[in-house]
Amino acid sequence: MIKSLNVRGEYVPFGEDGNPVSYSIGDIVTFNKKTYLAYQKPLGHPYSSESGWYMIGPGVTFFNQSSKPKFAKEGDKWFDKTAGVLYTMVVQTNGYYNWVEL
Repeated sequence: MIKSLNVRGEYVPFGEDGNPVSYSIGDIVTFNKKTYLAYQKPLGHPYSSESGWYMIGPGVTFFNQSSKPKFAKEGDKWFDKTAGVLYTMVVQTNGYYNWVEL
């Protein structure tokens, strides 16, 4: 379960001191103009398979709040800080918008 979010900026494998950078569950990074969330202990670059990173995507708004966002569009992500749950906005075939837990 994701307990908190931490926006870390651009993904870098090594710090200025040359040591590996450690990332944790809940970290958010950008890499190649895309945004990623660590949903489990990250094991490498965000683009590698089974890395522990989930691509939030380009053009997607990321909400980090306790209440449902009012002005979301399809594909947007919402992290409910109170429940510790990540949702994505989907549009059903009938045109209704719903938050779906990831």
